[in-house]
Amino acid sequence: MTLELVFIIIIAFRNHQMAKRLVVYEDSPKYDLWFKILLGSIPVGLLILGLLTYQGILPDETEAEAGEGAIILFASVTFFLLLYLMLLPRKYQILEDRLKVVLGGPFSFTINFNGVKTAEQVRGLAPIIGIDFTTSVDRVKIVRKGWGLNVLLSPGNRDLFLQNLDKALNDWRERHTYSL
Repeated sequence: MTLELVFIIIIAFRNHQMAKRLVVYEDSPKYDLWFKILLGSIPVGLLILGLLTYQGILPDETEAEAGEGAIILFASVTFFLLLYLMLLPRKYQILEDRLKVVLGGPFSFTINFNGVKTAEQVRGLAPIIGIDFTTSVDRVKIVRKGWGLNVLLSPGNRDLFLQNLDKALNDWRERHTYSL
């Protein structure tokens, strides 16, 4: 058997395994107005400071120092925008065996069902220790078993998301004879 044939078999098996993990439900995150204002205020504030520094209005510095300060502030704006693009959730996918939080670019966060105890609605901004992907006050808390950190999400349609997540969790538990 040639090396190319081995690779073809491995890739075909991997694709077959990946195809078995179908997306059961997909939802976009809900972004509240307060969250958009909070996120937008950081780059806008830095941009205003950069323009004021570049124009020499703020603070009293030499022209060269003002130019350097403006460049640093403009670079900070770019940094924050790239950070937002990479780390803010784009969609939530419920698969047959896990929950996937799709972030920007190649980044994602996966929660396997074997580590999930329950999922429940949470309202408000009370701090909850865990991994926080919330963009709204209407949240879903994924309670993890053992020492795993809870995960907070803000799906666009929270009720339908929870309904589909509960169904997928129950189906997975039936297939794996899983008990709490």
